[in-house]
Amino acid sequence: MGRSHRPLTPSWRELYRLVYLRHAVGLVSPKELLGYLRKRLPYRDWSLWRLRRWVAHALQDPRCDALLSVTILPPRCAELERRLCHALPEVHEAVVIPSVAELDPPAQDTYLGLAAAMIFCPRLQDGQGIGFSGGRSVAAMAMAFPSFLPSDIPLRLHALHRPDEEMFGFTAEGIVSELIARRLWVWGQKPFGSNRPEWVGNLDPSTVKPKELDWCFIAVQPLGREGQKVASPTFTRKPITEMLGHLFCADGLPPSSPSFYRGQTISLRVLREMVRGGKKVVLLAGGEMGLLAVAAIYRARFVGGPIFNAIVTDEVCARSLLRQLDDAEPDRSGKEWQRRRQRFWVAHLRFAATERCRTHQEIARRLHLNPHTVGRLLHEAQWSASADESLLRLQVTPPFPQPTEWLDLETALLRALDLAEVRVVQPAKGEWAYRSVGEAAAQLLLEWLTTAHQFAVGLGAGRAVRSFVEALHFPHLIKEFPKLQSLTFWALHSGSSPIITFSIGSEHLLHSIAMRCFGTDDAERVRCRRWRPNLSPPFDAIFVSVGALDEMERAYLQKVMGVPAERLRTAVGTILNQPFDAEGRAIPISLPQTVTLFPLGRLRKLASDGVPVVAIACGAVKAPAVLAAWKGKFFNCLVTDRACAENIVGENLKCSDD
Repeated sequence: MGRSHRPLTPSWRELYRLVYLRHAVGLVSPKELLGYLRKRLPYRDWSLWRLRRWVAHALQDPRCDALLSVTILPPRCAELERRLCHALPEVHEAVVIPSVAELDPPAQDTYLGLAAAMIFCPRLQDGQGIGFSGGRSVAAMAMAFPSFLPSDIPLRLHALHRPDEEMFGFTAEGIVSELIARRLWVWGQKPFGSNRPEWVGNLDPSTVKPKELDWCFIAVQPLGREGQKVASPTFTRKPITEMLGHLFCADGLPPSSPSFYRGQTISLRVLREMVRGGKKVVLLAGGEMGLLAVAAIYRARFVGGPIFNAIVTDEVCARSLLRQLDDAEPDRSGKEWQRRRQRFWVAHLRFAATERCRTHQEIARRLHLNPHTVGRLLHEAQWSASADESLLRLQVTPPFPQPTEWLDLETALLRALDLAEVRVVQPAKGEWAYRSVGEAAAQLLLEWLTTAHQFAVGLGAGRAVRSFVEALHFPHLIKEFPKLQSLTFWALHSGSSPIITFSIGSEHLLHSIAMRCFGTDDAERVRCRRWRPNLSPPFDAIFVSVGALDEMERAYLQKVMGVPAERLRTAVGTILNQPFDAEGRAIPISLPQTVTLFPLGRLRKLASDGVPVVAIACGAVKAPAVLAAWKGKFFNCLVTDRACAENIVGENLKCSDD
């Protein structure tokens, strides 16, 4: 018997090459892929059996999903769109896509959002105001912005409602903050110091005026099971749907005893004025139940005028709506539409389904098709579909290069500052400084999670902590730790300004985490909470950024936090937006009632008790602030870059000589 080889764990380089060959080059068949690899130096001496086993093992690695970006553009049914606009005269534009409700219910909202982005984003113009409701479909549309915007243009983003209760994820506030953050941190790769046009987010719906909005995108759905009872023309006075906190009965009128909406929301008058002015108010709804919501809101036009003039829906909702409107026109969608639907379904099951089908046979069983037909449909979707029917966009994204560690500087800082842990990295490029320290801080957390069953992380605010959260690569991260039962993130800073341009606040980070994990199998293991003064959660680690008191930081403290300028004269840095002087003494500030901060005194106590309090900082300019924070004993672990570390060592030696 020949020697048995256990499949080696592939490196990031090997995984990237495999994914690229399979999905970018098109070496899909095992014979082609193995034939190519056997010509390469690392595998020339491997047996075919060993290489085949290794490839199968590598392609099952969960890291592969992090390397592959897949966008499946849903096709449109022009016939149903025409009939829907004819049956609803106030609706000037309709977008109808195939339904995946039976195949993969969680994915339906995603495709409604993609369809909205595909149709409406190319029409956005410089300086326009875009309003967003909450909802997964609106979030999917917002996250698809960079794929469809005609250019990098300045935009004004508005949250159309804001609940009072603690909610993280697909809220209007979360969508606006995440959209700004992804543009700065993910899509552009150069978040600061560039001349890119600014995007401004307004999180306060009460200040939004009709003249400030050019577009509104609103997700609607019925209220739980109650809507199932109202499919007949006999109307009741019970609400069956909600839109931006406003309740509607089946006849379009508000309920006789309306529930009080706890939060801020815009008036329906704003939407009616937009429609009268020819601006687009787009409703996103799908499925059999979606028609109840759309029909009720459409009937509300009898009260003060139409509330929307465009709709994005699926064919199930569209056909049900047409039946309810007694539209007897025959369906002429034809065989071509059937073929395009099948192509779309096959691509979804292979690349994007909640539970993906890895083989043609699995897809064939789900769709009741022949496996050879599945192969042809998949090939058409990926390679040979005409340009106007393009369905599948695959992009292989290389992993971020691991930053070089500077072990001598780590040892010097460990000895000089007597810290529990230090990580010093060298960014490959100057503009990668934040990403490099973020990767290093994330690696530190991953090491702690290896043996943990429960873990609670406190998150500060700032660019460095944003880079740390981005480097965690949710939702793929949680799959690496099957023994981890719960991972809880606490926002240590809440109540930031309603106007945002960077989206680096603690609450914004929790919105980002919640949205990325929502709908995954491991979503229940990730929890997001807001810290309050009356809470004492058992933190396992805290990550905060150390800020130098530059012009932007001073402006924030004075305008938003209300700190007098004279009180900042001796300040050299900030942690959790709280200033301290060169000796590490916290400078007292009076917080607005709307702002909650984790006190530096409690941070010092946790660090002295041995809880890992990780300070993240990069750049030589941060060295004095880091050294002052160390004197104040606000942290016991440090992640930084070489430039900052060298200056910390130099400053510390200078202080010792003095």
